[in-house]
Formats: sequence, C-alpha cells, structure tokens
Amino acid sequence: MRPRSSRLLLVGALPLAIAGCSDSEQNVTYTVKDNFKNVQACVDAQFPVDVCSDAYVQAMLDHRRIAPTYDDRAACDADFVEGYCQSTSDGKFMPQMSGFELAMSGELPKSQVEQAQQQAQQQAAQSGGTGSTIAAAATGALAGMLIGKAMSNRS
Repeated sequence: MRPRSSRLLLVGALPLAIAGCSDSEQNVTYTVKDNFKNVQACVDAQFPVDVCSDAYVQAMLDHRRIAPTYDDRAACDADFVEGYCQSTSDGKFMPQMSGFELAMSGELPKSQVEQAQQQAQQQAAQSGGTGSTIAAAATGALAGMLIGKAMSNRS
C-alpha cells in the first residue's frame, strides 16, 4: 500500500491540473487516487464507507473478470508468488486480489482548492509538519469536497 507516495504525487501534480483546466478560470479539474488493501483501510482514510465498499465490490468484479485462471495451483504459483493463488468456485486457481484503487475526479472552485492548500500549510506549520503532512491534509480536504459534490449529485 502506497498512500503517502500517492498523496505526494497528487500535490505535485496539482499545478498541472490547474494549468490544464477548462476555459473557465473559476474552476479547476482535480483528481484524487489512492490504493487500499481493504474497505477498512479506505474508511480509515476518511472516505465514506459506501464509497469504499462500492469501489471494493467493483474491483472484485473486475478482478474476477480479468485475472488469469489456471487449471492447477502449481501453474498459478509459477506465474506469481507461491501461496498467492486461491481456488475459485469452479476448481480453478487465480491470483488473489491485493487491493483496490479509489479514484475520483471533478471540477472544484479554484478558490476552494487554494483555501484547502493554505489551510493545510497553516496546520502543518503549527504542528511542525513536513511536506507529506501538507500533501495529506490538502488531498484529504479536496477529496472530501469531491465526495461531497458527488454525493449531492446522487440525490
């Protein structure tokens, strides 16, 4: 699991996202991606449980559809790591799913993005935080905004 490196990458890519936004100078396109081992790890990262569980179920369905299957465990183990393969309901073998990615993208008002970044920098400065602390705080705030926007569009 690489949540910290993902968060650092996201903050580093933010100026590119802002520079590549649409003609509207008031909105910026923002993307949040993170990898999780299970639903609980996703929830622990402050994402809503229904968002996490939906992403997990979709990843599991995709895994069952696209993962290679083998007639015997030895053939599966030869392509992966020994003990990494599991049996399926039809008696075949496939590699186990190691996690899932949660990705969200949307437009946010430029002022909200800037405000989230400033608040993250202030919080990190007050607590003696590092660049990764700033990245995590800004990413979390912006992810929350994207989730809120997506949830309000559902109803």
